[in-house]
Amino acid sequence: MDIGAVRYPVKGVKSWTYMGRFVVSKFKATCEFVKDGNTFQTAKKNLIRLARYNIPAENTPNYLKAKHVLESLILKKEVFCEQVGTPNDHIIAEVWQSDININDMMLRFSPTK
Repeated sequence: MDIGAVRYPVKGVKSWTYMGRFVVSKFKATCEFVKDGNTFQTAKKNLIRLARYNIPAENTPNYLKAKHVLESLILKKEVFCEQVGTPNDHIIAEVWQSDININDMMLRFSPTK
């Protein structure tokens, strides 16, 4: 999958590692706002989308449930992100809070339909 290059500098990222066409970076951030069940905004106003997890359709009961699950896991907490892509105006990342992989938690416990 070709995601292209980073289209804008990521605030708070100190270093970059280039692996083929993918730009990978690691950084810490604080979740200030949960937009939906797989996207949140950091204190530095970066939008982060969870890799590997797709939210339920917006007009389904599980849409809000997924958002609430993500809020309970990361809202107002420091998270560690491993960026795996930047296709549009957000960063796609694997996200950890302490030693818990948030992406895995959402896949395991949050409804997807």
